[in-house]
Amino acid sequence: MDNLFVLNSPLQYLNALEAINLFKSKNNILLLKNSGSQLNQSQIKKLHERFGSVFKEIHEVTSQNGLLYNIHPNTTKLLNSLNNINYLFSGSIGESLNNYVINDIRPNKVFYLDDGTKTIKFAEKEKLNRLKNWLKFYLGSKAYMNHLNINYFTAYYQIDWPENYIVIPNKYNYMISHVRKDFTKEDSCYFILSPVVEKSLISAALFSNYANNIIKYYNGNVKFILHRYSDVKLMNSLINVDNKNIIGFDNIIEYEMIYQKKYPTKIASFISSALINLSFIFLDSDFTCFTLPNKSINKTESNQFNMYYELLRANDVKIVEYETLDIE
Repeated sequence: MDNLFVLNSPLQYLNALEAINLFKSKNNILLLKNSGSQLNQSQIKKLHERFGSVFKEIHEVTSQNGLLYNIHPNTTKLLNSLNNINYLFSGSIGESLNNYVINDIRPNKVFYLDDGTKTIKFAEKEKLNRLKNWLKFYLGSKAYMNHLNINYFTAYYQIDWPENYIVIPNKYNYMISHVRKDFTKEDSCYFILSPVVEKSLISAALFSNYANNIIKYYNGNVKFILHRYSDVKLMNSLINVDNKNIIGFDNIIEYEMIYQKKYPTKIASFISSALINLSFIFLDSDFTCFTLPNKSINKTESNQFNMYYELLRANDVKIVEYETLDIE
């Protein structure tokens, strides 16, 4: 029987590799959704060039924004050709195309893969007992949803998941197997940017002051790593360092360090799933999270941030509170 992977981000692809390694998955078919982001697709392509041999087939579909997809006839034809799917591994839980595929193919078992910090949002929703009904609505088949167990292959296994979830820990053992003792130790702190200004979580002025304090915190020895949705010009204008220290990676950061044969000694961020993921891969590194101002986090998001900080503490990530720093 075949196993199907429905993916649309480089992190989902990386987690698919981990799942293939752990479950010894054979006869793998990749259904890759084009999200429209050029860098997103480029990073997936880089991973696929290196690891794509684990898939016997690859099919691409173009996604659209909104609740529903206009399913292309070729996509429908493809789904109709997929018979006897044993395991289906899916990122982007709740997206309409994923649920269309699940409901159409009806695999023996479904595994959800981490989708960055979105996983934490879903976990928080499930703790409020909302997600199951939400999934039933999207799947359009209450009977089939009841047939499925909810399996989550996740690096966030320390979350207090509900009893109806079957949680399989993802400890990035496949990526760990690619780390070598002769990797070059990197003394600079890699600060992983997240689009906190672009998403209006904090103002540009506050971000600039915060970035300057982080530069001082690390005595000027910081390299800022752009998020794939960062506004590059904006970041260059707000961060007071040489532009050569504001870097965009060709690969997802969890693999970029391995690709460059570097062992980072210090990694930090505001909010990034990479802090947790990398803490599994580079066990001897120091990890730090700089919190956002309390006033910038609305009540709806506060539970998700608290859950994120709890996960960081469970993975021995240091937390530096915004309010403890002298920032205007």
